Amino acid sequence: MYGQKDVKLDSLISSFSNTLNDTLKAECANDIANRYYYNSNYQKSIEYNLKAFSLFETLNNNSGKGNSYSQIGVVYYRMENWEKSVEYFKKALEIAIKAKNFEDQGRFLNNLGNVYEKQGNYSEALAYHQKSLIIKQEFGDSLSISKSLSNIGNMYYHKQEYAKAISYYKKSMNIKLKTKDNIGLSNVLQNIGFTYLKLKDYSNALSFVKEGLNIANKEKISYYQLSAYSKLSDIYYEIKNYKEAHHYLSLHNNLKDSLDKINNAKLIAEMDAKFEAEKKDNEIALQQLEIEKKNTEVQLQSTQKIWFAIGLFLALVLLFVAIRGIKQKQKTNQLLEIKNNLIEEKNKEITDSITYAKRIQEAILPPSSLLNKYLKDGFVFYKPKDIVAGDFYWMHVLKNDTILFAVADCTGHGVPGAMVSVICHHSLNRAVREYSLTDPGLILDKTREFVIDTFAQNNEFNVRDGMDIALCAINYKKKTLQFSGANNPLYILSNNEQTIKSLPKKHRVECEYGILLHEIKGTKQPIGSYNTELKPFVTHNFELNNGDIIYLFTDGYADQFGGDKNKKLKYGPFKKLLMLNSKINMDNQQVALSNFFNEWKGNMDQVDDVCVMGIKIT
Repeated sequence: MYGQKDVKLDSLISSFSNTLNDTLKAECANDIANRYYYNSNYQKSIEYNLKAFSLFETLNNNSGKGNSYSQIGVVYYRMENWEKSVEYFKKALEIAIKAKNFEDQGRFLNNLGNVYEKQGNYSEALAYHQKSLIIKQEFGDSLSISKSLSNIGNMYYHKQEYAKAISYYKKSMNIKLKTKDNIGLSNVLQNIGFTYLKLKDYSNALSFVKEGLNIANKEKISYYQLSAYSKLSDIYYEIKNYKEAHHYLSLHNNLKDSLDKINNAKLIAEMDAKFEAEKKDNEIALQQLEIEKKNTEVQLQSTQKIWFAIGLFLALVLLFVAIRGIKQKQKTNQLLEIKNNLIEEKNKEITDSITYAKRIQEAILPPSSLLNKYLKDGFVFYKPKDIVAGDFYWMHVLKNDTILFAVADCTGHGVPGAMVSVICHHSLNRAVREYSLTDPGLILDKTREFVIDTFAQNNEFNVRDGMDIALCAINYKKKTLQFSGANNPLYILSNNEQTIKSLPKKHRVECEYGILLHEIKGTKQPIGSYNTELKPFVTHNFELNNGDIIYLFTDGYADQFGGDKNKKLKYGPFKKLLMLNSKINMDNQQVALSNFFNEWKGNMDQVDDVCVMGIKIT
């Protein structure tokens, strides 16, 4: 729907302003809207789509009008403003109906179905997809018909009418087989298999998903390879074949890590190079402006002294020189304004690049579906200071019913912190996957080796970056917990005598609101270079019982300034807040932590990244 991402925005805007032909001007407005859309400047995208609509209306171009409204619907869809998205898709549909443009009707009906699906209104979504299918079957091509059949199958799947879902998926599959649409075929085969899982027909579930995986492997479609690995892991987990479930989960994680590593390395290199280039350009531009300004001032002072010395006879000449000096200064100020605008535009491009880096950094975090599946009753409160963060949380599933999870704080925040977090995250994965380590202390020892080796590759710089981390291994069946920390502690909220007996004899205990908070300190050293001799990280082993709550966190929450006196919160009030909230469910605890943080911070700037993870044993 949107295109021409490579066209320069300023060139498009210039063409729009200078073009007198309304047809070309409308198309140019469309392209500008598209460009703003890809730059995530949604308000500007809507503005130029409306300008395109007005021009198409003058030209009596119904197709152009409908497409302009449809594109506004897409913008609101991306903004998750469902009400506005529906409004503009319906306006586009009304134009297409009046113009008897059946291709556009099918497309706009499909878009409306997608919006209602996002809202969870599957009955309404189904109705629109069925209307779209009727039109496409009469006027559309095979591929669009196949897509509508698959969409209808999705709606029946959401409505838990699995037999109907499979029927429509198979109709779509038959068309994709005939048209040799292998990419779409891999997707629909996986959907059929996963629907059979809902019917507990495990044989068909495995057969169809594996067939979809074979096509994805043959076509080298990494997105559908990831999807198939995840689905096969879920199916094998359902039938209690944990070995195969872990095998496919490992394939999924390894492929995802491989793709993340390629994207992260490329992005970091591009960001670094672009940042340095822009920095040098800006410094040169400012130096040139400063020189021009000084030269102008010197020239004015010299000229004034000469003419004042000569006297009144040369008054007219002095006036001329003064006027010329003023014009030169105006010219310099205009140049400064142009340069400043250029710097602002370049800074925006850097910000856009960092915003894209945020998407990649979010991709290395465990998805909510994985957290909900393996960490069960818990929450993660994650609030970066800048667009990208030095804090991150991490999880890995082991073969022996054990889950590794961690909260880490890397040196710095923003872009530098994000770069360090990518290195530390990758080092954690290597320690577990390449060396099959399961003991938290040994994992941190190996992670430290990788981090130090990474920063030691260039001997010209003494890089002392690294991370503080709290790392746990929990076995829900045995109800055991292992913990090791680099500077960061672990909090356990428990009044259970069996839990308390398993804790270290020397540990800090506090009591408020009838609940005991036990603080288990980590080893007092970071992951990275250290001034004193490096020590092995200590692993603590505990027993857990129902009702116990575990908290891992970075220092960003307790270090935040705010309140009536604009002072640091500190750990005492942070502990009391956790104990106060311990009686409510974990989802509400996350909301309570967020609300308190925002109220405490008030109008003050956030001083650091914030990450708090809580898990309740049930």
